[in-house]
Amino acid sequence: MDLLFTLSTLIPVLTAIASLAYWLGRKFAEINGRFAEIDKRFNRFESAFIQFADTLLTVLGSKGILTDTEVFALKSAVRSMIPTPKSKYYTEEVRKKLLELLDKDPHDYTIGDTEELENIADLIEKEGFETERRDLMRYAWMLRYYAMVVRAVYIYPKLSKCAGKLPLP
Repeated sequence: MDLLFTLSTLIPVLTAIASLAYWLGRKFAEINGRFAEIDKRFNRFESAFIQFADTLLTVLGSKGILTDTEVFALKSAVRSMIPTPKSKYYTEEVRKKLLELLDKDPHDYTIGDTEELENIADLIEKEGFETERRDLMRYAWMLRYYAMVVRAVYIYPKLSKCAGKLPLP
């Protein structure tokens, strides 16, 4: 009799728990879908912002508004504010590579060097998000802007000169 009473109570409770778990699972899936959509929109906004900044810096560079003085001032700021590495993304090896790139004369940069600066910025930003270090997130953007300025002032003009010397088909 006790077994029958226990089962008659337990079965509806377990059914209710299973139904609740199923319903919550659907709601969390719905919420995750919304977060995924928000994440996509944010990524598109971030990409558009970066493209706008890159274009603006390219225009300013082509008009001669950004000069060696501005580039070297930005480089000095970026160089003096290098954060200390503390995790699996922004390691001591990455910091050394960053120092090596920042010690290079900006006139000698290649497009690959600026891409490497941006990759390092991604690693620094990733560590910043995981460790909640705002200094890393800010520094990552400063490093990205430096890479954009170098491209605008030194690399794009070289590429446009080279393109002008190519024979047309």
